[in-house]
Amino acid sequence: PFDITGMGQGAHKFQVQVSRADLSRPVELSEDFFVDTMAPTVTFVAGSLPGNPSNERAKVIRFTAQDPGGMGLASASCKLNNNPVSCSFSAGTGQGEYAFNSTSDGQYVLEVTVKDRANFPGVTSYTWKVSTNAPEVAFIVSPNAVTNKVNDDIKVKITHTLPYTATC
Repeated sequence: PFDITGMGQGAHKFQVQVSRADLSRPVELSEDFFVDTMAPTVTFVAGSLPGNPSNERAKVIRFTAQDPGGMGLASASCKLNNNPVSCSFSAGTGQGEYAFNSTSDGQYVLEVTVKDRANFPGVTSYTWKVSTNAPEVAFIVSPNAVTNKVNDDIKVKITHTLPYTATC
């Protein structure tokens, strides 16, 4: 065995030459190989993520990946709340997407893993909460049904997980 250490990222060539006194010319053998020490970068496309919190139950979430200095991208996989889900990905363009569609409110975590041809994983994730329930509104202090007051205190309590606007 021949121990090779300290090679950096990129293309390399290993050559062997065997000579003998009785051979008119040496026997040569070479092998090209690529050292890939860097994982791909994975990012979500701006504007494709649902808000956090959100009332959207369906959304196409897009992502891109790059393998700078590497041999190229190979595959992508997605998980929603740690469960494998189907997503589409083009290794040639580095673009992919996941079609989120849920019937229930709750917190969601989408994790996207993209592997390069050396099987290095690049990972990104996004966490958001879906809430489609209407706000809860209750009077804390309200005027009497019949009153002679022209100025009175009215207090309302509004409870909701999403941002809201109240108009009185």
